[in-house]
Amino acid sequence: MSEAKKDTQRARNAALAIFDGRDPAQDISGVLMTLEHTVCAVLLQMFDGDEIKASLMLQQGLCPSAVQRLVADLPNQPPIDSSIDGVRESISKGARRAPRSFKV
Repeated sequence: MSEAKKDTQRARNAALAIFDGRDPAQDISGVLMTLEHTVCAVLLQMFDGDEIKASLMLQQGLCPSAVQRLVADLPNQPPIDSSIDGVRESISKGARRAPRSFKV
């Protein structure tokens, strides 16, 4: 199995563990809280408890790349403002697309 396929399998397993039998559409806040805890725990572990390095990696590395991964297949997509204000503005304007079929 290729490393990319192994990584996809790891991501699927992590999602299942985070969902923990909950319906993510019905328990959005609970699932997001667990996701937040998980991301923080992983980053802190990676950087030996250094909160500054962990927060910089989240802000400058992980969040922008995650946003790009989510919109990578959208045609003619303008640059994404992944700041919190940019995200709030997009949500308030009703920016939506058909949900991806990511089955876990």
